[in-house]
Formats: sequence, C-alpha cells, structure tokens
Amino acid sequence: MGPRRAVVLPDIAPCGACLAELGDPADRRHGCAFINCTDCGPRFTIIDTLPYDRRRTTMRSFAMCPACEAEHRNPASRRFHAQPNACPTCGPAALRAGGIVAVKGVGGCHLACDDSVIRCVAGLPLPLRRSRGHAPLPIRLATGGPPVLAVGGELKATLCLARDHEAHVASLLAEHGRDAAGSPGVIGVCFDGTGYGSNGTIHGGEFFVCDGPLPRRAAHLMPFPLPGGDVAIRHPWRVALALLRHARLPWNDAIPSVRAASAGDRDILARQLDRQLACTDTTSMGRLFDAVASLTGVRQSIDYEAEAALNLETLAAAENLATTGRPYLLPTHATVDGPITIDWRPLVRAVVADVEAGESPGSMAARFHAAVAGMIVETCILLRDRGAGATVGLTGGVFQNAWLVERSLDGLHAAGFEVLTH
Repeated sequence: MGPRRAVVLPDIAPCGACLAELGDPADRRHGCAFINCTDCGPRFTIIDTLPYDRRRTTMRSFAMCPACEAEHRNPASRRFHAQPNACPTCGPAALRAGGIVAVKGVGGCHLACDDSVIRCVAGLPLPLRRSRGHAPLPIRLATGGPPVLAVGGELKATLCLARDHEAHVASLLAEHGRDAAGSPGVIGVCFDGTGYGSNGTIHGGEFFVCDGPLPRRAAHLMPFPLPGGDVAIRHPWRVALALLRHARLPWNDAIPSVRAASAGDRDILARQLDRQLACTDTTSMGRLFDAVASLTGVRQSIDYEAEAALNLETLAAAENLATTGRPYLLPTHATVDGPITIDWRPLVRAVVADVEAGESPGSMAARFHAAVAGMIVETCILLRDRGAGATVGLTGGVFQNAWLVERSLDGLHAAGFEVLTH
C-alpha cells in the first residue's frame, strides 16, 4: 500500500444559490444562518476526524428533518450528501432553545443568548468546545520529500501541513499560479530572519533554483555563528561582535557594537564563540541587517521584531545615493558543483573602516542596501549563466523592505529578468 492521503476540506463562503434562498421570504431557509450545500458552507470547522461524513462532524447531534433528509439522499439535489445540511427546523438552534452560545474570537469569547435569558449575566462557568482556525484551499505542490508540519516563526500564526516543499519559494510560486515542478529554472531569492534549514542550520539568505521536483539551494550567504540564539536576535550587538570575530577584526572601542557590551559581556561572548557554546550557524540576511544596524550605531537592542532593520531602512531611504559613494562589496564565490557563496566579510570590514573614519550612519545604511540589491542581481545573473531561467522570485520577511525591493526590481528588470513578488 502507498502512503495514505486525505484532504482537510476548507470552509467556503455561501454560494450564489444559497444566497438567493437566504434572501427569499418564500424559501424555507429564508434568513437561516447555517445555510449551505455541497458547493459551500462549513467543512474544516466542524470536522472531528476523517474521513469526512456527518457522524464524524459536530453536526452528528442534529437529526435531519424529513425535508433535509430527502435532499441529502437525492442525487439530483445540490445538497446530496452535504454533511452540514440543516434548516431552521432541524439545525443548530441553541439560542431559540434558551441556551448560551460562546463564540471564540481573536480577543476572547463572545457570549450570545436570547434577551430573556437572565442567566447570561450571572457569571456562570461555561463549558467551551475547542475552537479551530481558518483553513485555506489546499495547494498542490511538488512531490518527493518528507512530510512537513510548518507552524511559522514564533511570532507568526499560520499553520501548514505539507508532504514536501521549501515554504517561502513554494508559497510565492503558488501565489502566482506556478508549480515548483512545473516552473523549471525559476530563481527564488529567499531572505528572512530565521528559517529552519534541512541541514540543521538557520537559513535566511538563500537562492533556490526550481529545476526539478523540489527547489534546489543554489547560493547562500556565507554562514556565521549566532551566539545565544534568541538573545542575539534581541541584542544585535551580539551578532555584530560575532561577525567581527569571524572576520578576524578586533573588538575596537571605536565601534558602537563593542561599546554597547560591558567588559564582562565581551569576555563571556568571546569564550562562547571560541568554544562554540550555544552557537548555531546561520546564513540569515535578516541577522546581517541587524549586525550592520549595530555596527553603524543605529540600534543595539530591539523592542519589537525587525526594529533594527526598519531603522536602517529609514536612514537609507533618506539618503541621496548619488552622494553616498559606491555600494559596499558582497562578492560571490562560485564552485564547480556546489552552491555559490556570498561573502559578507569585505562588507563588514568596509563598514568598520567607515565607522572609524566618522562616516554618517545614513550614508553607510544606503551603501549597505545598495550592496544587497546589487548582489541579488549579480547572483541571479550567475545562476542564469549556469542554466537557470530568467524569472526571479523575491520572498521572505527581508523583502518587506520597500527600499530594497525597489532597487532590486530596477536592477533585475534592467538585466532582463521577469520578477515575481508577493
């Protein structure tokens, strides 16, 4: 036997036929809140287990009246085997029966009852059924990989159950109606803060090429240590000091990142980096943005997600590129058969030199953004020369940066690429 597969059906908004009945005073379902048919209505929110039939849903408690039962059994009816089928006579009617209904929402539970029910204000403890979230329409992706449960980052609230895919790239292609397997040669530029890589490291600075059943990692930012994990995310100076150490640059007190750390913090971090204690390698472009924000003195600690990167973007957008000098360098290193590596060390060395020379944070922020945009174009050209196609997709949290997206689009279009964005 092959693998067992079952599609969890989504809830679907009322169809045109149901809406017509809903507004028809002569129809027996006029004004019925639970109107549905085989084309629309609740699915995901009433399912208890699969396979999907009435006795495995929350509708099992409601016996259909003769009229609804006749529809349910009639192959000519559009309610043939519609499992939520009901009407005002036989459907859920707790309010009419004097009950209290708890509706789970984003901000808590909304209590509803008939205005004659005095008990609703008596503070009675109410047993609540478990609530469920929104189920979008399923999207068919490539096959061939292991099953994956994707719950998003810790601050994200989207849930996805899939059998195969690189999430960001697959979602972008799906949004544009393109299957990863059916769109050979598409280059997916996936820049994020924290992405869990299949090789046990933290991704976030990747280029994927869709030239087979699954996206292939074709280029990435050179890995660097993330000391302390989440602690480093909240305090970008830790990432900056790790980059300085990895690039063999001294922790000079003239650098804002170094000044932000106490002598004790520096000693502990140095030992942590030397011994690789609680250090996870990452290729995260989001963390590189954080580090540059720290090195230039823009932000050393954050109070909300991406605060350092947002501050850096604001400074860059206020600068005139014509007067800020050339972009920093983010050179690429290609191998014969492996992924291209993007080297961040020359950029960090140049930023430190500008900091020590008294360059303005705005100028450095603009040169950094220009470097990232230029590197995106250069890397995509290299991949196209290696056989990838002329379509590029920009995806991941870093591409919420409008300045970066605009400059990347300009460069990619000038180089002859079609560009997909969310």
